[in-house]
Amino acid sequence: MNKELEIWQFAAEKLKRNESVMLLVVAESSGSSPGRQGFKMIVAEDEIIGSIGGGVMEVRLAEFAKVKSKKAKGKSEFAIVEQVHRKSSANSSGMICSGRQTVIFYRLDSSHLKTIREIISTLENGQPKVLQISNFKFQISDRRAEDFDFKFEQSGENDFLYREKLGFKNRLFIIGGGHCALALSELMSKMDFHISLFDDRAELNTIAKNKFVHHKQLIDCYENIGEFIESGNNIYVVVMTLG
Repeated sequence: MNKELEIWQFAAEKLKRNESVMLLVVAESSGSSPGRQGFKMIVAEDEIIGSIGGGVMEVRLAEFAKVKSKKAKGKSEFAIVEQVHRKSSANSSGMICSGRQTVIFYRLDSSHLKTIREIISTLENGQPKVLQISNFKFQISDRRAEDFDFKFEQSGENDFLYREKLGFKNRLFIIGGGHCALALSELMSKMDFHISLFDDRAELNTIAKNKFVHHKQLIDCYENIGEFIESGNNIYVVVMTLG
């Protein structure tokens, strides 16, 4: 299962039971920060799913999330926390890998369940929608994303807007469907890639075994393979044919 989808499904299950959870999102990062923009974690009272970078930083922020959620007492709750990965910094994360990251904390309750179900549907159907989180709103937009995967704007301590294009941020086209392509497909399925596979051998059993790609296509020959490959940012092609 796609890790993003799994996180939102976990949140939906908790909210259906009328439990509240804290959503943590890495709004921006720089340098050698282990948490990259868009990383997410859901912190429930007795369970955690996802990651915002790991290590002692993540442990501390998860505990901070639990405290903030309890203090909310049914009210809306959010926070912006900057973490600097240096020991000497005032905002030290406890890690020494250099870099920094900004994390949004946003409390979710049953009032957000409708939006989260829309997010799940969007991810399952591959629709072009945008998640928007701000100090006063949690919603998805029907408009197509502009030319960005993520955008974060902050004009004050508690005034912010985070936008993210939902779904896969990268597309991988694998040309050739043999055993090496099967192994690569399994590896890349654990990352943020929509995977398409092409081959000209209908009888190849490794194509039938490949349950990791999102799209398979048999073609007559590779001469016109360029017609099947999209152009643009975040497009990756791996050639794994016999030749």
